[in-house]
Amino acid sequence: MKTKDEGPSIDSIFAPSESLELNDGLKLAVYSESKKGKTTLSCSAVCIRNVLKPTYIIDTEGNAKKETKRMPIEQQKMIKVAEVLKFAKASTTNPKDKKRERRIDLVASLDAIDVAIDAITTVVSETPRCEDGTAPGTIIIDSCTDLWKWLGIWLEEGGDGNVKKTASGKMPRFEWGKANKRYMEFIYLLLDSGWHMILTFRSEAVVNDKGEDLKVKKPRMQKDTTYWVDMTIELDKIGDDYSMKFRGDRFGNIPGSIENTGFTGLLDHIEKVSGAKIL
Repeated sequence: MKTKDEGPSIDSIFAPSESLELNDGLKLAVYSESKKGKTTLSCSAVCIRNVLKPTYIIDTEGNAKKETKRMPIEQQKMIKVAEVLKFAKASTTNPKDKKRERRIDLVASLDAIDVAIDAITTVVSETPRCEDGTAPGTIIIDSCTDLWKWLGIWLEEGGDGNVKKTASGKMPRFEWGKANKRYMEFIYLLLDSGWHMILTFRSEAVVNDKGEDLKVKKPRMQKDTTYWVDMTIELDKIGDDYSMKFRGDRFGNIPGSIENTGFTGLLDHIEKVSGAKIL
């Protein structure tokens, strides 16, 4: 029979919070309207505090390559892009019919994301933290709005083949659990990486019960996403000026906004305002 003192000591289980480092990377959600700087901010994570870091982008829009071509060649070499948007092959040889039949192949696109995330998790498992304790690099999904939308359409079209609909053909609420589960599987693999993670989202208008536009934007995202990230920011662009507006975080509710800076500037601002140094 075991005695009480045979188990591990409480000090071996619990560590003083002051001794814990923020060494699991920043998990960031970024949203905005079109062409407000989501991809630009994401790509800036390739150079953190003047150190080049490997950066992997799962690109659903085919736009990352356009952004990276504006960057120095040394940075371009550190950014690896997986273009996961796949199209179904037309079943006709008529050029006009081919154009009409060109549509997204959801299964192939989602499978491409699966393959890309599997490849990233392999790299992550084989890459130790940097000698200075900082995160080895950054993983980006641009955009997570597409990922969630694709999963919704995938579900509507039958999902895994076991989706049940009502007599009227509508999707029961409980069936959305299948899309939620697959979305969570994608995100959780990245959350556990210890790398910085940036998820981008498109924005949509907030309306009241009467359908009136309240002149406020919100991210088009799966409902639990904000619980999984450390910070949510909204981007805006007026003329040549970019701004990051803070919309919730785990660092003491950082107020206001900052302008014309990239990922390093964001990390520095978090440390300046909250005292939290993210490695």
